[in-house]
Amino acid sequence: MLIRYLRVLMWMFPRGVRARHAKDFQAFWSEQFLEVRYAGVIGRVRFFVTVSLDAAFLAIRMRVGMHSVNSRANLRRNWIRGVFSNIRLDASHAVRAMHRSPLFTFVAVATLGLGIGATTTVFSVVSGVLLRPLPFDQPEQLVNVHRVTAVGTADAVSWPDFRDWQSAPNSGLHGLAAYSENGVTLQRDESAEALTGMLVTRNIFDVLGIPLALGRSFTEEEVAFHGPEAIVLGHAIWMDRFGGDPSVLGQTLMLDGESVPVVGVAAAGFLFPDRETQYWMPLHEDRLLEELGFPTGRRSLTFLSVIARLNDDVSLEGAQARLANIVRGIDQTEGSYRDGYTVALVGMLDLMVGDVRTTLMFVFGAVSLVLLVACANIAGLSLGRAAGRSREMALRLALGASRARIAMQVFTENLVMSVVAGAVGIAISVGAVGLVVSLVPPGLPRIDEIRLHPSTLAFGVVATMLSGLLLGVLPAMQLASRDAITWLRASGRSVTGGRHALRTQRGLVIGQVALSVVLMVGAALLARSYALLTGVDRGFESEGIVIASVSPTMAEETPPQQIDAFYSQLLDRVRAMPGITAATSTYSPPLAGNGFRMTLSEEGEPEVGDGGRSVETVIVRDDYFRTMGIPLLAGRVFDTGDRLQSVHVAVVNETMARQFWPGQDPVGKQLVHTGGIDGSVGSVDRALFPREPYTVVGVVGDTRDQELGRPPGPTWYRPHTQLTWAYQYLVIATQPNAG
Repeated sequence: MLIRYLRVLMWMFPRGVRARHAKDFQAFWSEQFLEVRYAGVIGRVRFFVTVSLDAAFLAIRMRVGMHSVNSRANLRRNWIRGVFSNIRLDASHAVRAMHRSPLFTFVAVATLGLGIGATTTVFSVVSGVLLRPLPFDQPEQLVNVHRVTAVGTADAVSWPDFRDWQSAPNSGLHGLAAYSENGVTLQRDESAEALTGMLVTRNIFDVLGIPLALGRSFTEEEVAFHGPEAIVLGHAIWMDRFGGDPSVLGQTLMLDGESVPVVGVAAAGFLFPDRETQYWMPLHEDRLLEELGFPTGRRSLTFLSVIARLNDDVSLEGAQARLANIVRGIDQTEGSYRDGYTVALVGMLDLMVGDVRTTLMFVFGAVSLVLLVACANIAGLSLGRAAGRSREMALRLALGASRARIAMQVFTENLVMSVVAGAVGIAISVGAVGLVVSLVPPGLPRIDEIRLHPSTLAFGVVATMLSGLLLGVLPAMQLASRDAITWLRASGRSVTGGRHALRTQRGLVIGQVALSVVLMVGAALLARSYALLTGVDRGFESEGIVIASVSPTMAEETPPQQIDAFYSQLLDRVRAMPGITAATSTYSPPLAGNGFRMTLSEEGEPEVGDGGRSVETVIVRDDYFRTMGIPLLAGRVFDTGDRLQSVHVAVVNETMARQFWPGQDPVGKQLVHTGGIDGSVGSVDRALFPREPYTVVGVVGDTRDQELGRPPGPTWYRPHTQLTWAYQYLVIATQPNAG
């Protein structure tokens, strides 16, 4: 009866307790039943009451405790605690494992660190140049307006066209603004300094959406044709030259011999259109052409760059189509003075980065592949290292550890190693970014944005985590697919880990070879492009050639003879300097992009139609060809007498001679100017470009004056005669190793 009752009491306990401890409880209670205190009828009653109450209270506590333990919140909390506890243990074990294998750790961390550092460094360049938004208000709406002609695309626009576009309704654009490059000489305290700036319309700061730090923009009176001068200083030059003194407002600066008041200071970081810009002055319509000796009001004389904002409801393609219709309407009204002339809109960021985007993305892809190869290499080493630990893994499995638990441990080891490598890589990128900025060519756009932004550091962290994932997933998967018996057999057979490990390692090798082939092909293409670029025959000597811009302070009414005399004396002094072999001057040095095109025809051909052909015009001083090392193929080059005599002479390049006089001797042929710049017939003042024929006195070799990647086109050279501007370039040839 006692045993039967005790069995009934056990039913109050949870099932697990009954299954494991029923016999223990029954034996304990049976021993209590035999004690003296429970003898007799009263003792038996006391025993059954005491045992029943004890069993009831104990069963209730067990069930309440198990309910609390089994609640979802507690289960989740306990699971999370267990996960973090396991991660902490695995991380501690990983650190000890790295300490036990210093050579493997050094190789893995160095390889991954270099890969992550290189990738993060290149990403900082990509982010600064391509991804970071421009420092303007709503930069995605800003566009540049380009002219598209039969010759090609140019960003120069004439003043009449700009005014017509600005006033045209339904163009899809608003806030059109124009600007043009400019240079002045600042005179302070008996010293002079050349400054680079821009002539701008009064609304330029409003269009870009960047308020001035001090002062104001220009007034309507200041941008009028004969309006007074004013200047807005860049923030950098204000800090460097004037110490950031607010009292600079209202001061007058001596610029090219004229007193110009300072009316404003740009905000910090405002670098429009590029980082070289130091000031902004009012654009007095097309008075600039008048100052240079060109006629004003001509649609063919293009010197403006135009920016605008897209309307909110108009796309870039839609605005381009509308503006093209406006251009066609102007042609119908003014006459067809531009053959095939249309317009193209280019986003501001696309204009600034140009072809750099493709190059940067290619380099970023290459370093990303390098990081993948590094991960594959270390993953292969980790597989071999895991196979060498087969006895350890077999013992852990035999002691009760699950395959998932062991896989998690190996994965954590690789993840910890990648975190260390990531820290090394980010540290490398901190120093490498500054080195890259110092090594990149000055022409790289947005170079000031290349630095370690928080987004760059976040990319480094993501690259580290992805590297750890790629590094640890294969060893973890290999371990998760094997049991203790397989490990023991593998450990007894060899350290290769069996057939499965061999397949995995072969797959890694195939992947490494494939990525390496891609890298090698890309590197070969880059090397070939570099070799082709450096091997391009420029047509002139580049070694030992120094080009310097000169902007003497002269009044606008200075006669050409005085300017010519100034440069003659300057060049004589330069030639007398030690180490100088030759010196000359020009308006259009090679690769400077300062040349312009004119329409010419041979004497006797019609002035319009097929007789006029567009050619590049380069105005040079005598001794130019010897200084630049341009070979003479036929005839002669210019001498001092060509500048002083009234007879007009010209020298043509080989391409022009071949196109104009195929199979003939061009020396002695005569050329007539039949059109203005960019082929506008009759648009340029005849006094500036005389109708008298130019006699070809020589033929010289082709030169690549615009771009190394563009084949030479027809070019003619003219001596300094009527065109004598104060701003010129000195071209100086020096001896090797000359200072």
